[in-house]
Amino acid sequence: MRSLNLDQLRAFVEVVAHGNFTAAAKELNLSQPAVTHQIQELERRLNVTLVERLGKRAYLTEAGEKLIKHARSLLDEDSRTRSDMRRFADGWLGRVRIGTSMTVLCCRRFYGSSRPIIRNWKSVSRQERVRRRWRC
Repeated sequence: MRSLNLDQLRAFVEVVAHGNFTAAAKELNLSQPAVTHQIQELERRLNVTLVERLGKRAYLTEAGEKLIKHARSLLDEDSRTRSDMRRFADGWLGRVRIGTSMTVLCCRRFYGSSRPIIRNWKSVSRQERVRRRWRC
């Protein structure tokens, strides 16, 4: 048996939530035949019937009731995983390393803090920096 496909599980959960394939397809922005195909493929992979189709309504079988719990759990975990990884991709988390030269570290002695020096570093000419450094 091939491994489970999250898209198929998502389609299965939507069919169960909406009670029919058409509404699930609309929610997933797919065609109704595409959703039907995903459910059929999932049933083939698991070798069980998951949904009973009566007219336009879809009802869970016993196997479907068991799978829906696992499917929701897997999709929630997928959502949490994507959210955690998005933080890294968007720059929310990570390590920042700041390097300085000895000059900036020496400035702390004269000015008490290197922050103003770093903030204004580009706006002050080299001669002015030398004058400020050796001023007592």
